Amino acid sequence: MAKANLDKEFVGLFWSETTGHGTYTQYSYSIDGGAWLAASPQPGQDGYNLPARSHGKRIAFKIVLSGASGGLSPRVDDVSITWRTWTGKESTDKGNGTHPGALPRAGVPR
Repeated sequence: MAKANLDKEFVGLFWSETTGHGTYTQYSYSIDGGAWLAASPQPGQDGYNLPARSHGKRIAFKIVLSGASGGLSPRVDDVSITWRTWTGKESTDKGNGTHPGALPRAGVPR
């Protein structure tokens, strides 16, 4: 696990989910306790490349699961955050999905 006091450049937020008709998920993130920002992928993508200047010491994410009538609800199987050590200079290859500093994929309870 990463050291909490290490400056990091956060690169991407990726997930695996199952959604059915009338269900959806909303992802957002916050860096160092700042404002919550939407992580809105393009249709059909299972992740979000964080914008330039997404660096700090800590990142948090939240997921809102919404279901339709009839008891249907989406399911999130896992979430991962990719990052690298912050060097003071923005990277040009944001969000390529795998880095030596990638946090382990965290299982989400069902």
